[in-house]
Amino acid sequence: MSGAIGEIAGNSESLTVVQFLPDWAERVSGEIRAGSRIRIEYDSARLPYYRHWHTGVRFWWIRLTVIFHPTLDLHSEALAPITPETAETPDPLMAGELLVPPGTSQLEMWFENGDPMSPGTTWDSRYGSNYVFDVVR
Repeated sequence: MSGAIGEIAGNSESLTVVQFLPDWAERVSGEIRAGSRIRIEYDSARLPYYRHWHTGVRFWWIRLTVIFHPTLDLHSEALAPITPETAETPDPLMAGELLVPPGTSQLEMWFENGDPMSPGTTWDSRYGSNYVFDVVR
């Protein structure tokens, strides 16, 4: 995982960052606030199973899915690599940003790894319990 959070992206020091670390730990820098943006940083070594490349193009993905409570609105997006994206970097650090809607009291999230060249997917969901974070209103 990278060093300081501010080194990863120029404006990320003003964002709350939720990190999913390779040792199966999670870390939140700051408070998650309703109505603000947060950054999710995910070490893809947590889900290392699907890694197909073809002529230097990545075919695999890690998708973040978030449920905003209490509305149960669902948001899903593929995370983007923020470290060099080559076959020689099999487990890049990946990230995405999202807006926490006003009125949100909790975030519930999980991750999915797969690629179109292999059957099935793998999950990082705290064994189906999902990752839940309180939100300050």
